[in-house]
Amino acid sequence: MLKRLNLVPQIPLAEKIKKKTPVILGVFIAVICVFLFSRIQYLNYQVKKNDSEIESMLQRVAESEKLQERVSSLNSVNISKKKEYTEILNQVSGLENMGLEKISYSKILSSISSSLPQSVKCSRMSFMEKSGIIHGSALRYKDLPLLVRTLKKDPLFRHIELQDLDRVEGNAPEPFTFDIAFDLQ
Repeated sequence: MLKRLNLVPQIPLAEKIKKKTPVILGVFIAVICVFLFSRIQYLNYQVKKNDSEIESMLQRVAESEKLQERVSSLNSVNISKKKEYTEILNQVSGLENMGLEKISYSKILSSISSSLPQSVKCSRMSFMEKSGIIHGSALRYKDLPLLVRTLKKDPLFRHIELQDLDRVEGNAPEPFTFDIAFDLQ
């Protein structure tokens, strides 16, 4: 049997360790440096990301402050518009009430003209708030009580009375002048 013999001298273990230690330490330090470098890069990335988020949040805060200012200005405008609206409503209701309180003289005049007999002429009418007087002349006396009765039937008038009746002397075309007083409803 043959045995193999190693005639090459072996490097002692201490020398082997001395030769491999710097390489291993170099690789170890390189790995640590790569790890630390990547960690630093990651942290720098996180810081930049956080800075950009903070900047965007600050922009949002500024925008929200602008919006809040705009909302408050719109609220003040809204309040002033509401005040104007209520003032206008008050004016409108006042104007509507004016129309209700106003006397419709056209209805009164129409009613008087339709009640006048043909022989009676109305020369003047006077109105004082809720009352009035008709001044006129007539050909025949009997038409005047007829006029008073016709006006009494009309719902626009009340307290109708023939106040003044005069006979004109001579050959006047209308021998009777009269004043009829009335109150309005």
